[in-house]
Amino acid sequence: RGDVYGAAMQASVVLGDPDAAWALHRRAREKGVPLFAPELNIALGAGARCGKLRDALALLDEMRAARDGGGGALAGGGGRAAAGGGLSGGGLAAPDVGSYDAVLKPLMMERRDEEMLRRFDQMGSEGLRPLESHFRLAISACANLRQGGRAAALLLRMQQDGLRYQDAAADAMSACCREGHPDLALDIFESVRREVPASAAAADARGADSIFVMNSALEALRRRRSAAEAAELLGTMGTGGGGGAVAGGVAPDERSFAVVLAACREAAQ
Repeated sequence: RGDVYGAAMQASVVLGDPDAAWALHRRAREKGVPLFAPELNIALGAGARCGKLRDALALLDEMRAARDGGGGALAGGGGRAAAGGGLSGGGLAAPDVGSYDAVLKPLMMERRDEEMLRRFDQMGSEGLRPLESHFRLAISACANLRQGGRAAALLLRMQQDGLRYQDAAADAMSACCREGHPDLALDIFESVRREVPASAAAADARGADSIFVMNSALEALRRRRSAAEAAELLGTMGTGGGGGAVAGGVAPDERSFAVVLAACREAAQ
């Protein structure tokens, strides 16, 4: 029974042995045991964790083929080298959000930003709604690839979907700066300053990230050669006034001062 294999795979993962979980998946496929999405998602995560990300992605593609071909459970039969099986059943092996969740972060950890974004888009094209963490990974990949416009569009989608987007703003702003669009980065910053409520709860929830948002704004001002504005914004940090919830609630760090000093030097002020 597939659920028995699933329980054994999950136990192996919990015990810190993803290799054993992946081996159980392979054994189930070889024996012709039908596996559905819950069991296959465990296998995907195990494969991604034990150095078999390529095989895990092949399994994900096979799950997609099961959906497109009207199949359901993945069973044995030896038709594929990585996943090791054919198709049978009634539609329950199709990938879900958990399937993509199992591979997106490992792809980022291997710095495979383009492939991560392709899988993120693939998830959306299949009618699946990405989680907040998936958007943050995608925006971070955009920053690495200097795709500021794409990062800004993803941030807007987060806002429209009612997700907490403020924590992803720093990466989106960084992407805009790297692509040469500091004004777009500052537009994002102004949006964050308007949206974040000035409450203790908000400060607790976002305090770890607000310094990165602030420093990204300072960097955008530096790139726009607005040294005076950067210095003025720096002066509002940690004061509790003048800069909104983001600026007033966080003290500057070494990076903050370094960026403003660079801005002044570049402007010969």
